[in-house]
Amino acid sequence: MKSHAKKIIIIILSIVFLPGTSGESPQAKQETATSGASLQNGSMDADQLSQQGQDYLGQGRYAEALTPLQQAIVLNPNEPENYYFQGLALGGIGRHQEKYNALEKTIRLDPKHVGAQFRLALAQAAMNRHQQAVEHYKIALSLEPGLEQGHYYIALSYFLTNRFREAVSSLKTHLERYPDHAEASYTLGLALIQLGQYKQSITPLKKALKINPELAKEESYLAKAAP
Repeated sequence: MKSHAKKIIIIILSIVFLPGTSGESPQAKQETATSGASLQNGSMDADQLSQQGQDYLGQGRYAEALTPLQQAIVLNPNEPENYYFQGLALGGIGRHQEKYNALEKTIRLDPKHVGAQFRLALAQAAMNRHQQAVEHYKIALSLEPGLEQGHYYIALSYFLTNRFREAVSSLKTHLERYPDHAEASYTLGLALIQLGQYKQSITPLKKALKINPELAKEESYLAKAAP
């Protein structure tokens, strides 16, 4: 039963963590063309360059964001935000290892950077490194207890490392804020089953399937949980 439940959680995770491409996306190919923008940016200071990069990010122009952000880093190599936004841009064009490195640089400069801690956790989880992911999630949540979706994602990593009691606790916290999150309710039901709490699992499983009947296609445990 445990292996099948984990398979379901992995399916849920796969919806969130779509695998990155091994090569560069078509947008990445624009990077060479946009590198000429460096000549136009010569009169801008680090803050202006960083803001320009963030503006490009906000428009989904990830490749174009890289040039001003890299220039901002050259001018101010000790500003963690520049590495953080560089990481977001790199992730946007499929350069995930470089994204990971940029996020690590962010944390080295600012260990209390919530966004970098959380995104590093997501990156670790995407690589099935759930023990490491949990540590980054914990730091992010300690810095910002109300972090959106934070309790849900740490619960998934807890589940996949057989830490079912911790998964249940995190899922209940998450569902207090997002009571209609079907996948969270479904995962809570599965975690309760792993703990042998079959009767308690019925309510969250029923609720999840009512909100999202598609979850039943992953083979509901509702019948097995019934007394």
